[in-house]
Amino acid sequence: MEKLGMSKLKEILRLRHECNLSARQISRALNISHTVVNNYLSKATVCDKNYDELKDLSYNEIISNLFPFLEKKYKFNPPNFAYIHKELRRKGVTLELLHEEYATSNPNGYYGYTWFCNEYKKYSKKVNISMRQVNVAGEKLFIDFSGMTMNVVDKDTGEINKVQIFVAVLGANFGLRFAGVIWNQT
Repeated sequence: MEKLGMSKLKEILRLRHECNLSARQISRALNISHTVVNNYLSKATVCDKNYDELKDLSYNEIISNLFPFLEKKYKFNPPNFAYIHKELRRKGVTLELLHEEYATSNPNGYYGYTWFCNEYKKYSKKVNISMRQVNVAGEKLFIDFSGMTMNVVDKDTGEINKVQIFVAVLGANFGLRFAGVIWNQT
């Protein structure tokens, strides 16, 4: 349904109840669709408040009376997905860790891990920023170190050494990736 400003919404109600205009007359007077006018008028007729009670209310109060189930109500305190999206960029941070943090910060109740992941997925689709790159096959190879290190035990000496993870991907990605471990980045 088209969202109207406060002045038009109050004017629809005023023209109907004080001037006894039809929906089509109101739509012509306010330059909005008659179906939109009909929708708001039908919501006003099933509302538990009459026109005299509605006309003195603020815009948000009128909307909450006309559309009582419009706002999504949460059983528990919802997580801050903007913060979660930002934190996931950090090395080693996972959704599971962030869910545990959310759960411990809400001792009175929290949403489960599946709900948390599904809602984050919906959120991330809205803010996903990407850059389209067109690459010719065999023209470019992207290489880098992952930044993560692993521990490897030398079989002969039993010594534990840190190794770097090297990653390479072809520009025109055909699912060809390479990952390997080396002693250092030199």
